[in-house]
Amino acid sequence: MVGLVTGLVGTGVVIAVLAAGGGITGMFAVEAGVSVVNLAWTGRLARRALVIEDETGGGTVAADLRRAVARAALVLSASEVLSLIVERRSEVLFLVHYSGDVQIALYSIVFSIVSALLQLPYAMAAAIGPAVATLFGAGSFERIRNGYGRAVRLQITAMMPLTALGLSVGPALLRLVYGSEYRGTRPILLVMMGAFPVMAASAAANALLTGLGKLRELLLARALAAAVDVGLAAVLVPAHAAVGAAVANVGAQIVLAAALLTSARRAIGSVRWEVGVLLRASLAGTAAGLAAWVSVYALGEGAGLAVGLVTALLAFTIVALALKVFAEDDAAWLEATVGSYFGGAAGWFFRAASSGNQPH
Repeated sequence: MVGLVTGLVGTGVVIAVLAAGGGITGMFAVEAGVSVVNLAWTGRLARRALVIEDETGGGTVAADLRRAVARAALVLSASEVLSLIVERRSEVLFLVHYSGDVQIALYSIVFSIVSALLQLPYAMAAAIGPAVATLFGAGSFERIRNGYGRAVRLQITAMMPLTALGLSVGPALLRLVYGSEYRGTRPILLVMMGAFPVMAASAAANALLTGLGKLRELLLARALAAAVDVGLAAVLVPAHAAVGAAVANVGAQIVLAAALLTSARRAIGSVRWEVGVLLRASLAGTAAGLAAWVSVYALGEGAGLAVGLVTALLAFTIVALALKVFAEDDAAWLEATVGSYFGGAAGWFFRAASSGNQPH
């Protein structure tokens, strides 16, 4: 609620500041002010919620908990600093040195769009960390393993059509929005969207390790990814400019995902990947991408994109129903959780697209 309130108010203030001529500096000043308000407000709420009675009944936070939180904060802070290298466009520094404003603009546009899309799997994974911590405290390791496996499978499945759409019609959408002079964004977008499902899977692994308190593993994974990012950027950007920057970022993201998934497996053991189900989901996503591409090719970038989104949804739904893109227990969980949405249509879809609902 704090974020919703300050985000809404802050957006209005940003618009007013820009309209008054405050420029980029004014916009950043508003964002800094919103951050201060968020910190003060959430800090006040946290102090109310986390006053723990000690053995003397004094109502103060226990000393051992203070030390544990301080250690965790230090490790997570170092981990976040390293994530800035992987996730916050350190490649731009190399583009500034070796390329120019055009390449920086092309890369920044694509990076911002992909970062916005990644908020979907990050939001989906946000609930995993606290749930894992609660189950870990209760010793329910089997529930952790099952829940994490389901989260990874469903995240990858959900990102398949989005990835296909980004690859098939994303370049046309960028040309429509920014103009034909930005057609150079196409190869950059194709590179970065190609690894999108991998990035989505790493979000679940990151949340799992955070919930288990495996902060050292998070730090080491991000350190390795940061080193790969800087190394690849130094090698690729001088010769390939923005495309090289995109390859460097994607390479680092893949290394980060591999390290996080490996650490997750060591922490809780192997999970069911349901490779056949994921392959069928990728085929359904591909069908959606092809349907959208055909619409754009036939109707042009304007009407084609609008029609393409509808045909993509229909194609994904039809192929998903035909190929059964959900594992039986995952479909049952989805039906129980969100099956009542859209008048029960969501529950019918998950049930009909379940691998346990095979025709005889």
